[in-house]
Amino acid sequence: MTRIKTIIFLSIFFVAGCMSPGTKSPKFSLDISFKVNLKQGIQPSYSTAIWLEKPDGSFVKTLYISEYLSLGGHNVSYVCPDWSSKANWAQTPRDQADAVTGATPMIGKRNYSFNFSKNELIPGPYKYFIEVHLTEKYNELYSGEINIPCKETESEPQVTYIPKKHLKASDIISYVTANCK
Repeated sequence: MTRIKTIIFLSIFFVAGCMSPGTKSPKFSLDISFKVNLKQGIQPSYSTAIWLEKPDGSFVKTLYISEYLSLGGHNVSYVCPDWSSKANWAQTPRDQADAVTGATPMIGKRNYSFNFSKNELIPGPYKYFIEVHLTEKYNELYSGEINIPCKETESEPQVTYIPKKHLKASDIISYVTANCK
């Protein structure tokens, strides 16, 4: 009988411990979405990188990169050059690399959700970036601002054309939004 009471006590203790509010880490998410557009007469690479920086330009974290970039494309100086120059990807531990690497975005609506614990990022302003390689030395860089801790906010980005706007493949993505909640 004592053994059964001990097992019941330990079971209740375990379940209560799992349910206590102190064991759950509060989280927030950054949801980034955009539409990848079809371009006639040209075959864009669509290699994509998404990352966070501090307002002073210091690199914080890669959130997503397409597989080509992860497997060596980061060494090609004209493919997503802003991300490549800041991320130091060759030094990224393999488990982190696997966690953020995904398929190259295809034509249509793309939605990405990045979850963070409340203490994963120091509170304050951040900039998010989405860089997409088009073709040859042409890239587009979308950037916007968010604040941590998040409140239900949406950010509309600015676009920079690198080295300039491509005549046939510009605006390869549209309807870019970042929602922090």
